[in-house]
Amino acid sequence: MKYLQDGETFDLGGRQLEVVYTPGHTPGSTTFIDKNAGYGFSGDSFGTGLLLLSVDFSTFIATCEKMCALMEADKIGYLYPGHFNENNVETSDKIKDMLSLSRDILSGKINGGPNPDNSFGLKLSVEGDGYRIIYNESAIK
Repeated sequence: MKYLQDGETFDLGGRQLEVVYTPGHTPGSTTFIDKNAGYGFSGDSFGTGLLLLSVDFSTFIATCEKMCALMEADKIGYLYPGHFNENNVETSDKIKDMLSLSRDILSGKINGGPNPDNSFGLKLSVEGDGYRIIYNESAIK
């Protein structure tokens, strides 16, 4: 077994994929970027329409900033999620929206309401443009 490092590239059948750590859904969440193709695979980090946040908002904000910068610099158009279908592809515009919403939560400008289905023990919920973030109060730091 080999642990992949942030920024490392590896060959996958003639494709070069870059490993990008993207903590948010989990502390170990990772996105794989194919710079030559102009897209990536985000697993549960982005694009599922429902983010179950298991890190604090400061960490997730750093993840969004990192991904926005990478997508712009490397002209990455889309991130394909690990769930659902092509209707949920993530763009840098949506990540920027998640970044703005997360900053507003952290600053206290926006307060999340009760998570309607109390899924996964996460008590709070906030709606963005085509997505929902659910989290616990302890993530507001």
